[in-house]
Amino acid sequence: MIIMRRFYSHLPYYLVILFFYWPLYELFLLVVSDPLTLKELYINNLLFFTPLVILIVSLLYSYRFRFSL
Repeated sequence: MIIMRRFYSHLPYYLVILFFYWPLYELFLLVVSDPLTLKELYINNLLFFTPLVILIVSLLYSYRFRFSL
């Protein structure tokens, strides 16, 4: 029971990071029809947005669970 409770408390963090690795690319494919713009979005997501989101989520996670440097 404790493991499931711990999993559910971490679930929002997992979902945000998972979204940036899988459904966001599918959303790009559905919305954008220009191949150059699509490639640009992929590169921007890979180089800028995903690391930024991982940093923000990790900071929020560490603040919530009282990690320190």
